[in-house]
Amino acid sequence: MPRSKNKNLELLGAFTGGLALVLFLNRGKFKKSVKTALNTSQNKNYLDTLNPAYKQNFVGFLNALSSKGFSYQITSAFRTPQRSRELKKENKKNASPFLSLHNYGLSIDVIILTPDKKLLDKETSINTWLNSGVVKLAKIYGLDWGGAFKDYADTVHFYVNKDASKLYLLALKQFGSADKIQGNKLVI
Repeated sequence: MPRSKNKNLELLGAFTGGLALVLFLNRGKFKKSVKTALNTSQNKNYLDTLNPAYKQNFVGFLNALSSKGFSYQITSAFRTPQRSRELKKENKKNASPFLSLHNYGLSIDVIILTPDKKLLDKETSINTWLNSGVVKLAKIYGLDWGGAFKDYADTVHFYVNKDASKLYLLALKQFGSADKIQGNKLVI
C-alpha cells in the first residue's frame, strides 16, 4: 500500500476510478474517508441537506477544491436542533440549538487532503489552513471560515455568514413553532 512521506499522515488504500476508501492515520487516530468527487454518495447526501438558496456556494467551493487537486470529505452539513443539543453537551463551545448555522443548512464541516497529501482537519494549525489556499478559495464562493472565530477555532467549518438569531425568528414566522422548524427549508 502506498505511504505518504508526511510523518503525521499515512495514506492507506489504492485509488481506482477516482473513488476509493482511504483510511487516514493521523496522530494515532484512524479517520475513514472517501477520495472525493462531488458524485460520491456521502458528500452528495450532505450537499442535498443544504439550504437551496446557498447550496451552489458550497458546490462551487468544493468543485474549485477538486479542480486544484484537493480531495475532501464532508463530515457534517445540516444538523437538527437535537443533534446540536447533543454536541453542546459534548463541548460547551459548540453552538446551541437554533443558533448554529448548521441548523439552517448554511454550513459544512469538511476535512481536506491537499495535493501534496497533507491532511487539513481540526488538529491542523490555523497557519497551515491559511497557507493551503483553502480559506481564500472559500471566500471567492461567499463562504467564511470557522478558523477565524474569536473564542473557538473550528478549522473544518465553512459557512454562509448569517445571523442565526435572526434566522430563528424568521423560521418561527415561517413554520409557526420551534418544534416544526425545518431550518434547511427556510426561505431566506
